Amino acid sequence: MSRTFQINKELEEFCKNIPMGVTPGFQLQVYEKGQRVIYYNYAQTFSYYDLASLTKPIFTSMAYALAVDQGKVDLNSPVSFYVPLFKHRTLTINQLLTHTSGLVNYSEFYKNKSLMELDNNKKWEQLLFLINGLPLLKSAGKKSVYSDVGYLVLGMALEKIFNESLISVWKIVQDYFYPHIQGLHFNVDNISKYESSQYAPTVRCLWREKLIQGEVHDENAWALGGVSSHAGLFGSVDDASWAALVFRSQLLGHGKKLLKQKTTDVFFKRAVSHEAGDWAMGFMMPTAHASSSGQYFSSQSIGHLGFTGTSFWFDPNSDLLVVLLSNRVFYGRNNMEFNQIRPLLHDHIVRILKKY
Repeated sequence: MSRTFQINKELEEFCKNIPMGVTPGFQLQVYEKGQRVIYYNYAQTFSYYDLASLTKPIFTSMAYALAVDQGKVDLNSPVSFYVPLFKHRTLTINQLLTHTSGLVNYSEFYKNKSLMELDNNKKWEQLLFLINGLPLLKSAGKKSVYSDVGYLVLGMALEKIFNESLISVWKIVQDYFYPHIQGLHFNVDNISKYESSQYAPTVRCLWREKLIQGEVHDENAWALGGVSSHAGLFGSVDDASWAALVFRSQLLGHGKKLLKQKTTDVFFKRAVSHEAGDWAMGFMMPTAHASSSGQYFSSQSIGHLGFTGTSFWFDPNSDLLVVLLSNRVFYGRNNMEFNQIRPLLHDHIVRILKKY
């Protein structure tokens, strides 16, 4: 029997133990040393998924990596240098990228009526006004506390740094890092690029009074017209895998080197102390004994999670990449059982790859 057959058989056995109601399905791709060794679909799957916060590393972090490489930005500069009306004058780009700014995790900006009524080019001005009204956490500058709000501010700064709209900045990033990945996209103005049936549905939204399919799940991103620096990207499992392979090529020096080594070291390696958290520059790193990547990925691994049920993890030590896309929120945003399955699945993958 072939290795692929044996691996898939083992995955099928694992999936038999996934309880009903955890997720409608998922797509899984695994790469060893840059070669795909697993492509597995469980239950109901779709061509495109809402990548949610995978937008942060794929778009925002890489936009800043490019800006640093080109001398457009100093990560230790105050955010207010680029966004003059930002209230918190001493907070730096670095602190926002590593979630040490003290800005709160989340706020329901989409419920602000004026934000909804403004034209897209005015929405960000109103959003900044709302963000300025939020207090900082006591952990500011001391501890990493995950913050969508911080990444919204990073999007505002990107427009100033590149002197372009956010969607144009994405086009620059896409052309530079991902020219071969055509499926990665924002649904601009919340209009689906492809037929809505090709997208994994995420939730029956009470606020929008409809099933969300082909529109971004995150309400704040939706209120901003579907394009944001914290969420909004859609893509296939191939697209997400190829994007993660770009990170691999920069980190390991394989293939075309797109970033200077100094920039690579800054963005893909630990950026805060162990006491402060487990972050590279916009990339998660495994938390000891509590990582979504399971127990076998090394402490040098980088990855990220998306709220909808998406993730990638890459271990440079073993040269192993695992990309997992699901729409677990279809069974409710408080459905956290998939978070328990994810590390077990990563552990199982490592074990079966060693076995076969």
